Amino acid sequence: MIKKAKIAGELSPAGSHINKLIEQRRKYEEELNNGQEYIKADMSGIISYRVDRV
Repeated sequence: MIKKAKIAGELSPAGSHINKLIEQRRKYEEELNNGQEYIKADMSGIISYRVDRV
């Protein structure tokens, strides 16, 4: 079973790379969520914006 897990699962090079990417995504999403700012406008309307990539 351990050999099978190494080949197809988390212990394989591909599996560990996927886990690193998942962790990186989680960190980016957390950073985005922490950077949110809610602003309440005096008037209703439509707002449009574009986020620059760093």
